[in-house]
Amino acid sequence: MKDGTGSTPGRQAVVAAMSAAAALCVVAVALRYGLQMLDDGYYYLQIAWNLSRGLGFTFDGTSPTNGFHPLWQVMIVPVFWLVSDKLAAAFVVTAIQALLFSASGFVMYRLVSALSRSAAAGTMAAAFWLFNLWFWSKGALSGMETGLLMFVYGLCLLSLARLFEGRGRLAATGVLLALACASRIDSMALVAAAFAVLLLKKRAKAAVAVSAPAAAFVAAYLALNMVFAGGALPISGYLKSVTGRALAARFVASGDPAIIRHALANLVELFSLGGRLPSAAALALAACGAVLLAALIARLRTPGREIAAIQTGCAVLMLTYYSAMYDSLLGAYTYYWYPVIYGFLAVAWTVWAALPRRWVRAASASCVFAGLAAFDLAYGADRMQSYSFVVPWGERPDARGVEFLDGLGEGAVIGSWDAGYVGYFCTRRVVNLDGLVNSYRFQRILREDGFAAYLDSAGIDYLANVDYFHGTKEMIRDGLGWPQVFGDSCEFPRPVSVFSLSPAERGYASHGVRAFFVFERPGGS
Repeated sequence: MKDGTGSTPGRQAVVAAMSAAAALCVVAVALRYGLQMLDDGYYYLQIAWNLSRGLGFTFDGTSPTNGFHPLWQVMIVPVFWLVSDKLAAAFVVTAIQALLFSASGFVMYRLVSALSRSAAAGTMAAAFWLFNLWFWSKGALSGMETGLLMFVYGLCLLSLARLFEGRGRLAATGVLLALACASRIDSMALVAAAFAVLLLKKRAKAAVAVSAPAAAFVAAYLALNMVFAGGALPISGYLKSVTGRALAARFVASGDPAIIRHALANLVELFSLGGRLPSAAALALAACGAVLLAALIARLRTPGREIAAIQTGCAVLMLTYYSAMYDSLLGAYTYYWYPVIYGFLAVAWTVWAALPRRWVRAASASCVFAGLAAFDLAYGADRMQSYSFVVPWGERPDARGVEFLDGLGEGAVIGSWDAGYVGYFCTRRVVNLDGLVNSYRFQRILREDGFAAYLDSAGIDYLANVDYFHGTKEMIRDGLGWPQVFGDSCEFPRPVSVFSLSPAERGYASHGVRAFFVFERPGGS
């Protein structure tokens, strides 16, 4: 029996089985090849470890930080109440992220079925989302908030769709939008887009009702950050938007349009894939794609048309913010764009269901999944040659570096820029030096007194990090005059994926080596 959304119990069982299979496959990959977490994922784990032991929101056990998105951070704390072994706890967190990511696939099915009145479209949308290996890397294996965000984001779109159908609940939608903002603060783009579309539909009371909980949460969150952390923004977002904030200040003070030029240059870089396509051709393709999408969306009926408008508004707001505020869109983490991809994937399959002829739908779906299979084969082969799959866990320079650090005196304090893995697994205190999970106080000391003064004030005896060939080793050796006391490296064929567009990652990949170093303060023991 159909439930009014085009879904049937049989279809739901099939998609539930697909979701479970995807989760099991993700966990199996981690168990077979080791954790595939981003370094930032370990930031979450170490803060949760400290929280579980009553030390508060801190990475190093002393300095308070707000460099995280709160809902995922709080969610994983109970893992450390139940699991004392850090490696085992990390696998449990990976399993939780995999389950949430897989659950977002089931939500995708319900969403597209509701928008298109086609259970077939919902099933294929879920399959495309669940079995795209690229989505696994950041959505299910990274240790980040992405799996949670996509689950909540999908529920937000589904709840909004029901509102436009006249059978949704304002309070539930408002709570879900607030949870999305707690999952990632930039989900305010979704809230703003939903507010605008509801206003355009002459539903002002509904617009206020669904956006008020998210607005209240964000206002309280920013205020608490100001009181307890010394700055309204999460310190990680504050640091990543340094360029944009400086340009925005110039624009406000003197009308200097540099921020507009910066944003446009970032957009051109994105659409041209970092210059891999001619800029004019890339922009022309983007414009044609936008026109075609608008024409196809215009054919949709309620609630598909409204959800497509919300998703478009959300994407425009996110692109505008990040292109203006960040140094590079290609340099931004790819998981920033998962909500945009998720929403437009739902819209695309809704448009597919509206195609007029059955043979057109069958042929186009066959091409899409043939393309997905080819991509998965290419991407999977590429990833299987990468560092985290090729080099065994215990033989990695990072792991050997942690073994060395564990052998230092119990009072040793270590500073590290990319401090996630080191700080989580090392038994000595590790202080974050890139600032992403440090404090606003750290930034003030850097500005007023300098880096060496901070090392003195924090009592840092050792500096340890993966060598990303940015000149850090040379700065420590020549600038600070500290001697190197440990180094380890290994060669591997593919440090980062050939699918990566990040200029920084591709520059690092060109060295073909993974190296880890430790320097000691002169006169240290």
